[in-house]
Amino acid sequence: MQQEAIAIKYNLVPLNFTLANTAANQDGTAVPIDVNAVKYTMPYAGWLVAMSVSMSTDVTAESIVFKPMINTTEYTTLAVTLNTTTGSTQYGTNKVPYGAIPFAENDEIGVVYDSHASYTPTTADVHVVLYALLRDCDF
Repeated sequence: MQQEAIAIKYNLVPLNFTLANTAANQDGTAVPIDVNAVKYTMPYAGWLVAMSVSMSTDVTAESIVFKPMINTTEYTTLAVTLNTTTGSTQYGTNKVPYGAIPFAENDEIGVVYDSHASYTPTTADVHVVLYALLRDCDF
């Protein structure tokens, strides 16, 4: 019997970030991985391709915006905005074509958020999943 070896060139990896009690009037505030870390150091090069945001309750006033960050650069093309005017008050997603947001091996990947001064509720918890497509990892 002949077996076929299938090489997978790209691997889709979820990077998880969680924050309790989002705050109003924030600008570039990190969403942590856990209590001690806010960024992943990437073992392979690749691209950021999608982001999903889930909050524990609806945004009831103004807006909150989540953005991926590579090293010190924020990427608004993959931002997810939750607000009361667009109907996206508790959940949101965004995606870009692979290749649009590249990162290198050993780059640091994180998520930051901005919120309006009148944003509520400040007791909302958030879970963000940032999807990275890793290249050249032959598993």
